[in-house]
Amino acid sequence: MGLSSSAIARADDGLWYLDQFGVRDAHAQGLDGSGVTISVIDSPLVSDYPALSDANISYDTVPQSTRAPGGRSEGYDACYQNGQKIVASFKSGQAMDPDAPGDPIFITHGTEMTSRIVGNGKGYGSDPGFEGIAPRAAVKFFANSGGIGSGDVADNSCEGPDGSALGTDLATTGLGIARAVGAGARVVSMSFLTSVDADDYPGFLSALQHGVIMVSARDNSQEPGLPDMVGDPSRLTGLPGLVTVNSIGPSGPLAPSSDTTDGSVAILSPGNEVLIAPAMDTRVLDVANGGTSSAVANLSGMLTLALQKWPDATGNQIMQSLVANTRDSDGTATLDEGHERGFGVVDLTKLLAVDPTGYPDVNPILDQEVTRAAEHGETADMYDAQCAADSAQTTEYQFGDVTMKVPCQAGQFKQELVRQQDAWAAVQQCRADGGADCMRLSATNTAPAVSKQAGAVQAPAAPVRTSTHAGVWVAAATGALAVVAVATGGVILHRRRRSSH
Repeated sequence: MGLSSSAIARADDGLWYLDQFGVRDAHAQGLDGSGVTISVIDSPLVSDYPALSDANISYDTVPQSTRAPGGRSEGYDACYQNGQKIVASFKSGQAMDPDAPGDPIFITHGTEMTSRIVGNGKGYGSDPGFEGIAPRAAVKFFANSGGIGSGDVADNSCEGPDGSALGTDLATTGLGIARAVGAGARVVSMSFLTSVDADDYPGFLSALQHGVIMVSARDNSQEPGLPDMVGDPSRLTGLPGLVTVNSIGPSGPLAPSSDTTDGSVAILSPGNEVLIAPAMDTRVLDVANGGTSSAVANLSGMLTLALQKWPDATGNQIMQSLVANTRDSDGTATLDEGHERGFGVVDLTKLLAVDPTGYPDVNPILDQEVTRAAEHGETADMYDAQCAADSAQTTEYQFGDVTMKVPCQAGQFKQELVRQQDAWAAVQQCRADGGADCMRLSATNTAPAVSKQAGAVQAPAAPVRTSTHAGVWVAAATGALAVVAVATGGVILHRRRRSSH
């Protein structure tokens, strides 16, 4: 799609996407995220960063877990090191760890990503800050790496409050997702990379059951990903049902740092030539490549506006509209078979114009991944296995250049898809019979109750079977850290690392 000269001319301020993607127009219509809760999982926030001075944010840490003998993980609400609790936020000008002197911190990765969603545009002094896409949304923030007093959660050295070691086999991301679902989040924004195992699955499955939109990033590398959209149950990038994002700049091409094929990518979002914090010890922003992290935060903000505009739509219906109404589509979800651009570039204007409540309450990306996996010999049985929740059995799948070590519990993702499809069939039958309030039968509205305990989330109980329903992901509406790693990028913090600059 060609761009006007005025849109290109504004690119040098790093805020080009606010106009080009219709964000300012949405704000003029009164859409600002009000009434919608979004969760951000990232490194601790600088709580007094000016762009967040009037934001509605609650802070917590991602619960930690350790594998209990012979069974499932046990959840802990907090991580301690040397008797001090890891914190989720701290004041500007402090070092992340006062016992390890270093440069003062003014903008963390988590601060930047959160500000892209709910920032007010203010920076330190007279300098500009990040202007949020959904500034009045409520944010439930969960820190997944260390804050004042103790180093880094991601180094897997957490202790309990009594000083007892919590072990080295931490599975924290799924517990963070479970906590976000319990907090009422409609969107979860995750600008980091991590492996995923069976202990993480219950939290992700709970989000899928309740129609929570999970947004994650592909790597900032030119290393090709999967050759088709079959999902990757061993990594956050490509985990079944998540919206995996790649980054574009003002003229439309993929950002040079991630310009490659990747079958996990579902949506392209603005992240190149944007305002960034070039280092955590700086107060002044720059215009540069914000990477896939920035693209995730920006897409999460746009989805928040869509949820505000369409309060009666489920998260799955918003996702159906997202993939069907991109800049690259004509109202029908069409996947780039070259596997470089997913379903295309997010189009906020279409998301706000097209009523999504006629779309199926079925996660279109989960549908796509389970369906396509079955079509390839290498991955044909990846979602068919059944096993006990505490089984350690894994199977290695080689697809293209990607090796996936998949837990046998990955079959639960197919079970959840079948549950959603069966529920939608019940909605359609109810409507055909002239019933009232048929959406009460949909997958989101029949999801199991959310447990308030971080680690106690129920996985789907239905047996695995082959669905007899045609795929609905293309249906049209019918009736309607080590601390320095964040700044420098590319450093693996055991299981978890940031995905941007």
